[in-house]
Amino acid sequence: MNVPFKLVKTETFEALQRAYQQLMASTKAATVFIKEIETGNLGATFQGESADSEGLREALLSMQLQLQKISEEEKERGWATHGMAMFAELLRSSSTSTAHFYQKIISTLVNYLEVNQGGLFLLDEQEGGSVTIELAACYAYNRQKHLKKQITPGEGLIGQCYLEKDTIYMTDIPQNYVNITSGLGTANPSCLVIVPLLLNKEVHGFLEIASFSTIKPHKVAFLERLGESIASTIANVKVNERTRRLLQDSQQQAEELRAQEEEMRQNMEELSATQENQNRLQRELIANEEELKKQLNALQEARAETEQVRQLEQERANKRIETQTKATEKLVAKFRQSEAALKAELQQLKEELNQLKAHNLQSA
Repeated sequence: MNVPFKLVKTETFEALQRAYQQLMASTKAATVFIKEIETGNLGATFQGESADSEGLREALLSMQLQLQKISEEEKERGWATHGMAMFAELLRSSSTSTAHFYQKIISTLVNYLEVNQGGLFLLDEQEGGSVTIELAACYAYNRQKHLKKQITPGEGLIGQCYLEKDTIYMTDIPQNYVNITSGLGTANPSCLVIVPLLLNKEVHGFLEIASFSTIKPHKVAFLERLGESIASTIANVKVNERTRRLLQDSQQQAEELRAQEEEMRQNMEELSATQENQNRLQRELIANEEELKKQLNALQEARAETEQVRQLEQERANKRIETQTKATEKLVAKFRQSEAALKAELQQLKEELNQLKAHNLQSA
């Protein structure tokens, strides 16, 4: 059957017109879709539904997915960059209390990660080389959990992380390993991350993060990056604490030394005073000895003078006796009286001499 040329031409034109309209609709839908993407609406829906727009639809949806992925990655990078800057400021801040400082770190981290619970564990190196792991701070549901916990290397997941020095990421948490407490009671978390705080391949502590929801990989990567900064800060805090303790010990030793010096100075002053007193006593003793010598010399001189007087008197007496012997017997009675008087006088002189001796002895 022969088709009229006019009819064929009309159908072709109508088909071309419909194709053109569909193309224009697809182009319009693509334009609207692209404008939505340009304004930041990466979740926009492509309205083109014709068979001819399937290739364009797939290309635009693929572009949308790539842009969504890039946007999500950019958000994650921005989130991590902001977090690192925020924690850099926090770690630079000074605090007189290390407990308050560590609590601030873990509480800020829990809130920024939007998780349910977190703990900060630090290494405690004992004398002799033994190591224990202490829970320094813990935070959950905007409140502190005042817990005391001590772990040895190799004990539990924290101890295993100490030995392996690598991040532990778990979604199948052992029963009763850790519970999250809320107003609804206690329950096991759905996700647990333990990150070692490494600095130059040396472990300084651990971050233990527990959540009811899955912790995304970019947050785990953020924890690992942040761990090095926290480890550096903890190392500095330990050095500062050690320096502060050494300074306190040095100041205490200086105070003790000053006290000892003051005590020694007082002892030296007392010794000097004692020495001065001894010198004074020695001078007084020498003076007393000199005085005694003078008194002794005076006594000896007095004795010599007395002896001379006695000898003179004896000579006089002898002369009198000799003269009286030659006298007449008439004078015997008178001589005896004179002799008696002389003896009495000698006796008195002796008594005076004895008194003088006694007086000198008493003065000595």
